[in-house]
Amino acid sequence: MELKIKYANDGLIPNKSVADDEADLNYFQHKYYMQSAKELNNWDLVAIASTFNGMFGAYSPKYKNINELPDKAKVIIPSDPSNGGRALNLLARAKLIELKSNTGAKTSLKDITANPKKLRFLEVEHALVPVSFNDSDLAIMAGAYTIHADLIPKRDSIYLEQDNQEYDSVLVSNSKAAQRPEVELVKEAFIAEDTREFVLKNYADTVTWPKR
Repeated sequence: MELKIKYANDGLIPNKSVADDEADLNYFQHKYYMQSAKELNNWDLVAIASTFNGMFGAYSPKYKNINELPDKAKVIIPSDPSNGGRALNLLARAKLIELKSNTGAKTSLKDITANPKKLRFLEVEHALVPVSFNDSDLAIMAGAYTIHADLIPKRDSIYLEQDNQEYDSVLVSNSKAAQRPEVELVKEAFIAEDTREFVLKNYADTVTWPKR
């Protein structure tokens, strides 16, 4: 089987292409990002397999410990709802802010109930977080983007999210394409044990992928 691979530089094109059945599959997102796009646009999107978890962490060009952040520190987080919510939940676990209960992946800035350090938040497109890194006190991003700021999650993060299966990367299709035999073959290749071993051998500082 020959795969025809296309690259995209934003999150809209891959999901729209799959929803319109112009592509059988895409692979770049976790399920909450997919669900947000699906609900917002009424698109036919289906997660057919889960794979690794791209490490999600906080980075600073100035501080070595997240507790060193000063009052009114400038904090950059992704602007898309699912990753922005993930960033805020990470800060809550670090005890820098408090949030309303049960907001989960849909957490937004309006759900902050306590901000004792009066942190100043700037929401930017996820791909631009590494570009803005040096102009921040703290920047929160996924491992897929850290390379653009010459950062490695295990080496450089000052606060790292623990392995969270809820944010595993997913292989996405539409309800029609998901039934095609060739799509099933790709799915099986993605979740094969030798694929997992290859990823962990080459990207262990950027992703986690425990046996599920």
